[in-house]
Amino acid sequence: VTAAAIKGYCPAGGCALSLCCDYRVITADGAMGLNEVVLGIAVPLYWAEVFANVAGQRRAEYLLQRGDMTPSAKLLEYGMVDAVVSSADQLLAAATQEVTSWLKHPDAGRASTKEILRGPLTEKWTKGIQYEAAMAWKICSDPRSVAALTMVLKQMKAGAKPSKL
Repeated sequence: VTAAAIKGYCPAGGCALSLCCDYRVITADGAMGLNEVVLGIAVPLYWAEVFANVAGQRRAEYLLQRGDMTPSAKLLEYGMVDAVVSSADQLLAAATQEVTSWLKHPDAGRASTKEILRGPLTEKWTKGIQYEAAMAWKICSDPRSVAALTMVLKQMKAGAKPSKL
């Protein structure tokens, strides 16, 4: 059993890893999203598929193309997180309590069911990892992507908060 205890903002890779977890809990002030498009970068192929599996195809199309960082209340409504806690000091307890409840029974049935549900994507992803890496490199090497990333890094260095990050 895997759990994500999300404190505050959870963009890009943190969001992707969280979506792979069996249980997700986030603080009330948090937000999560695959916001690569804000930087002019496409969301990686299989991360987009994981997102769509969790959020639903139409919602994924809407959120991913806009680069939205979805607030915690909406994440709960959309089924992208399982719980929202009011403060960070409640995260670990909430995640531990939930994981413990999952492990009350012999784990083989749960683990096999998880494999049935996630196995096809895992197999497809494993076979396509070279393609995904090549596409990511192509996108990240594009002069427009480099310019967008450079601008964000300059903003961060200057102390300005980049939009939607």
